[in-house]
This record gives sequence, structure tokens and C-alpha cells, in this order.
Amino acid sequence: MSNNNVSVVVCVRNSEGTIGRCLDSILSENPGELIVVDGNSLDNSKEVALKKGAIVIQDGGKGIAQARHLGVMKSTKKYILFVGPDNILPYNFIKSLGEEMEKWGFQAAAPQTRVLEPRTYWDRGLDFRLMSIVNTPGPRNVIGTPTLYDGNVFDKVKYNEKAGACDDTDMGMQLLKNGFKLGIVPVIVYDVNGLSWENIWDKFYLYGTGDADFYRLHRQNWSLMRKLKSISHPFRQTIYLSIYALFKLKPLVIPWLVFAMFTRYYSWIKTSNIRKD
Repeated sequence: MSNNNVSVVVCVRNSEGTIGRCLDSILSENPGELIVVDGNSLDNSKEVALKKGAIVIQDGGKGIAQARHLGVMKSTKKYILFVGPDNILPYNFIKSLGEEMEKWGFQAAAPQTRVLEPRTYWDRGLDFRLMSIVNTPGPRNVIGTPTLYDGNVFDKVKYNEKAGACDDTDMGMQLLKNGFKLGIVPVIVYDVNGLSWENIWDKFYLYGTGDADFYRLHRQNWSLMRKLKSISHPFRQTIYLSIYALFKLKPLVIPWLVFAMFTRYYSWIKTSNIRKD
């Protein structure tokens, strides 16, 4: 797969602190085109992207699902790679990801994610979580950013604006329903380091918003047990990871895990109340 056949799409909102490093790492890979979808940022994210030479479009602040849909519509290449504004691509990343996607027979593939040279407590906690639950190659029902797509899948599926922040989960369901294969492949990508508690709050607040949106979209078709499974997921995941942390002799990561869980549930409750208004 030639990098020239890849459209890279980065959806941003108030990402001035990380977007420069992210775009530099993308441009070093020489993709066919670089598109930044800005969600009405209040900082200089848009200006940084323009200075880097990216094609910049606005999503009107309608949310990440709409931003991704617009990125797909704007793309002109055979493959579409969504990259997060806090991702750092290592050398030869795009080519390696494409080769592994073909080798595994996937139409959508995500890499293994690690934090780049963890320095802070918040870096180390996130790196532990990433290494523990999302870093085993193989088929998946849901994959997150970065994600490389064979652009042909978008002839049958599209990002649903109503999905809100659960865009990845909704897209995974659509892909599987239409007979496509998706999963994680043995290629490494990095998240930026130097994180603070505010960065982790923002990240897991978004996860909680996605939890709320997914529950809202599907609860009418769910049994009571399925609803309880969804509601208890962050708690069950935290218990599992806490036990694993003890097994790995890393008890200091447990407060980090509890903080992330609290943030996620707080966002879920707050988002649910807002959606009722």
C-alpha cells in the first residue's frame, strides 16, 4: 500500500497543545492528503493546522461522529486513516499498518497504543491501561483511533451523527453487520506524554459521554440484563484492572484507575441529564 493512497483525517477541538506534534509526525509519513476537521475550537488548533499545510474544514460543533463523517466525505484517496490529535506516528507507521491490515484480512484496523516515554504519574497510569486491555492483536467488535479503513467500506456504512461520542462503537456494529472484519494489528502508535490529571479527566469525560450516548441509542431494545451490563462496564473493568495491577506489583496505579472510572461515570450522568433537556 502506497502512502500516497491514504487520506489522513484528524478531528480536533481545543487541541492546540498536542496538534502540532501530531501533524508533524503525520507529515513525515508523506500521506496523499491531510485533512483536519475542527469542532469550533476556542484555541489556535485551526491556525496551527493551517500553518502545517493541512486542509481544514469545520464541523459546526456537531460532535465527533459528524466530524468523522465530514472527513470521509472530503477524502479523495483509496484508504482513510483517522488519527487522534494526541497521537504520535512512528517512522513507517502508515505503510506498516496497511501491510498488517491486509495480512490479517481486515477492512478496518487499529494499532497497539502506548504512551510515548511515560514521565508523569498520569502517563504511567494511561500506559498501564492501554497495555492491559487494548494491546492484543486480533479481531475485535470495536476499535478506536487511530483506525485505517479501506475506503470501500463507506459505500455501505457511514458515521451516524446521532451516535454522538459513541462513534467507534456504532461504527463497529455497522461494519460487522455488513460483513466487514476489523481488529487490532501488531503495529505501535504513541500517545503524547507529559499528561496531567486534567488531560486524563478530559479523555475519560469523553469516554463517559460515549457510554451515555450508546446507552441512550440502544436501551429501548435491550433486556434488563443487557442494560445492567452496559451500566456496570466501567466498574467491572476497573475491578479487573485493579486486580491485574496487584498481580503486576503496581498498586499505585489503582487510584489512577478509580479516578478514571469516577470521571467516566460523572460524565455519563451529566450527559444523560443534558440529553433529556
